[in-house]
Amino acid sequence: MPRYLLGQGVNLEHTVYDRDGALAAATVVFTATPTVGSPVIPSVASPSLGIYRAATFEPTDLGQWTYKVAVTGPVTDARFGAFQVVDGSTLAVPPTGAYASQADLSDILSPLPDNADQLLIRAAREIDRALLAAVYDITDPVYVEALRQASLEQIAGNAQDGDSTGLGGILTTITSFTIGKLQGTKAATPTSPVPRTNGLVDQAWLTLQAAGLTGGQPGEPWGYCW
Repeated sequence: MPRYLLGQGVNLEHTVYDRDGALAAATVVFTATPTVGSPVIPSVASPSLGIYRAATFEPTDLGQWTYKVAVTGPVTDARFGAFQVVDGSTLAVPPTGAYASQADLSDILSPLPDNADQLLIRAAREIDRALLAAVYDITDPVYVEALRQASLEQIAGNAQDGDSTGLGGILTTITSFTIGKLQGTKAATPTSPVPRTNGLVDQAWLTLQAAGLTGGQPGEPWGYCW
């Protein structure tokens, strides 16, 4: 179940299709309700045909929230979902083997996915592989911060490439689909993988490089283990 930190904005979106599978106009109402408390009914904007976005709102109650998307007009439908609102202070410690915490991750990936700890640990492993021969003081706050930021950059870059597991994967564009007897084709949008250096996305590598962890200036902590 998606998780938001208390105080973070929640964004809900719904796409409306008619019976032929084409984007359609309708009236859409979002209602989010906490386990205990009053429901929130945000305003709705439609930036283009068939796309409906609820205004960002900040839940004030911890725990599970449920929401309903009611569609009326030429198209009628009802969709239901749920998300959790959690206290960020309970997620401030990195999981074992990771350099960043779920609270850190929530700054770049919101809502938090169920496999947040797994993403953080796998990002740390990728960094460790890239720095396999590096020698540095793991308690130095400069390096601790660089490793934290690099972990987040690595996860962000992986997500940009369509990798939601941390195991690798490049974003692909689906150009045709079949739903029952309905078939459709959409124009392909060229996608380019995020640039990488030594297995890390460039932004992660540059963060480590700036801290002197990659074998060059600035900094002098890097060396080889014999």
